Amino acid sequence: MMVLAYEGEALHILVVDSDMSKLGGGRVVTLEAIRALRMKGWDVTLLTSIYNEELLGPLPRGVELIEIGRGWRRFKLYRNMLCGFLGRFIECDLAIYTYGSAFSLPSSRPTLVYVHFPTMPYDKREAKWRLYSFPLHLNVQVTRRFSKRYYYYLTNSSFTAWTLRRRLGVAPLAVLHPPVRCIKPLRSKEDIIITIGRISPDKRQIEQLIAARKLKKSGLKFHMFIIGSLNRSSRKLLSYYYSLLNLRRRLGIEDCVDILTDLPRKELEDIVSHAKVLLHTYRVYTRDLGWLGEHFGIAIVESMSAGVIPIVPRLPSGVWWDVLERGRYGFGFSTLEEAAKRIISIMRDWEEYEGLSQMCMRRAGLFSRDLFAEKLYSLVECVSRVS
Repeated sequence: MMVLAYEGEALHILVVDSDMSKLGGGRVVTLEAIRALRMKGWDVTLLTSIYNEELLGPLPRGVELIEIGRGWRRFKLYRNMLCGFLGRFIECDLAIYTYGSAFSLPSSRPTLVYVHFPTMPYDKREAKWRLYSFPLHLNVQVTRRFSKRYYYYLTNSSFTAWTLRRRLGVAPLAVLHPPVRCIKPLRSKEDIIITIGRISPDKRQIEQLIAARKLKKSGLKFHMFIIGSLNRSSRKLLSYYYSLLNLRRRLGIEDCVDILTDLPRKELEDIVSHAKVLLHTYRVYTRDLGWLGEHFGIAIVESMSAGVIPIVPRLPSGVWWDVLERGRYGFGFSTLEEAAKRIISIMRDWEEYEGLSQMCMRRAGLFSRDLFAEKLYSLVECVSRVS
């Protein structure tokens, strides 16, 4: 049995994230984990396909970077599998897979696997997807057989923990909520509605435009900012973006809706700090679990830190269960009509909702970077001692 270094000795930790070329919640978790581990004085190696320093900034001093090359970026599942196998042969005391799937041969060393959501081969119906997703099917079988002996699972929410138990029969070691960068709130708010999420059909920006049309027809004075990152190298996503622009024009809401892509952080924070409401529309249907919502929602919590009141689908999800506590720190909706009515109420009677805005700020503080680091330290040391 491997004996790990701890209590004064420096651990050598391998962090594996198969794609560090773009922004997203997964990248936030990876970078914050690396930062926290280095601040503890532990040695860190990052294994990835490609690290985009221009976009993500330089790694903390002393981090060893291993890249497998750009050629694997388009084949996500195979890239994940390759990173997992290569990670098996890098010497370390403990490995942390932050992209949600170990894809690794069983090893005597302890491995923490941070699960954002347990994707299954049957989540998509296309035949080519099922053929392409064979590595995912293989990983599911490996997980079910070896997880209790070799892997320690962490999840980003109690919702993801629930799906992990339902889908793989695995109970996570702990829930480790992602770290959130708080946004400074402003005392004066404007009649601004925001939506934040990558420009993609699964984020359902079309529904956001339809909601804006309903609000305009009600006579409400407002401005909506649809904010998100856009992968311009994808023809499908670029076509979807242009369809949003066309729909905005056809609905006659160009005067009250802006669609902003790839905003610098400073500009994003400026808009969020002035906003009153965040509308979130993501939901997905799964064959085994039915309709589900956002796995956690970092952007939602960041907005709450600025006093923005969230309105999200009333579905099993990390944002509804863990963040809003089923309506204690925001509102849920089942239809766009219900969401529109709630937005109108908040906008027209803001004084009555200022108390809730303050509660949202305090709630967001419970997902800070410092609390994330403290819990990560305790989990790493706990697993080290057990192993």
